[in-house]
Amino acid sequence: MKRRTSARPAPTQPKISPAVWLLVALGLTVALKLPALDAPFDLDELLLLSGIDGDSLWMGSRFDLYRFSNGENREVQSLIDQGSLPWFTSTQWKYALWRPLTSLLFVVDHELFGDERVGYQLHSLLWWLALISAFAFLMFSLFERTIAGWAVLAFSVSLVHTESVVWLSARHTLVATTFGMAALAAHVHWREKSGRIRWRLASLLFLCGAFAASESAFQALAFLIAYEGIRALRARPGPRLALKAPLAVAIGYLLIYRLLDRGVREAFEYVDPLSRPGAFLERAADKMVILLVG
Repeated sequence: MKRRTSARPAPTQPKISPAVWLLVALGLTVALKLPALDAPFDLDELLLLSGIDGDSLWMGSRFDLYRFSNGENREVQSLIDQGSLPWFTSTQWKYALWRPLTSLLFVVDHELFGDERVGYQLHSLLWWLALISAFAFLMFSLFERTIAGWAVLAFSVSLVHTESVVWLSARHTLVATTFGMAALAAHVHWREKSGRIRWRLASLLFLCGAFAASESAFQALAFLIAYEGIRALRARPGPRLALKAPLAVAIGYLLIYRLLDRGVREAFEYVDPLSRPGAFLERAADKMVILLVG
């Protein structure tokens, strides 16, 4: 009689740990962004930072750097007469955004680094590394290790992030996206893995930080809604009204935004979705075509 031999499973290749994937991604992105450390301040950055010392002709103050004009005729005309705005600017021009956390971070930079731009750039680079780390946490919570690892690498080297990392004036989007990504990652971990209330609270705190940095935080809210929508379509069980608290945070932000009379008007390429929703949707459709077609 022939002896039966039990079939041995084929040896599997050891999978790369999430920590290794993340370290490789961080190393690659640092190498790609290092040339930006030698860049000088550009005009927009100098204009923004001039509000910290109180030397700006604009209305921005030390902790409110993104409030350039409240849209009052006399003040706008004064800016035109001084040459701070082109002659064809509408006297109804309003550009008053609420980004307190980003303003505070610039004040901290100014106190630490003065006129040395390299310090500001290193600060932005740290936010970028934090964003990649939050994205990695999200990916490894949702996908198999190899797929998640390649996604993290692709995200870290994508050129689409360059402007928000390298251009200091766009740091508000970087900070808001970092907090927003952390909010999304914590929310997904709460729903998929943990179920503990501390992860939900962490998600809400991160979302508050995103809105304190920039109105760009609405992108995180959109992803939260999309995620919960997919869960509902798949009829997956879980706590009801999971979006109630994030929506409350967004509504609170909008109330503060209105109470402080923030927004834009006659601001060239900027359109306020609250005061001109139709024009905003039209502009968004145009941008979407450019994004998809190129």
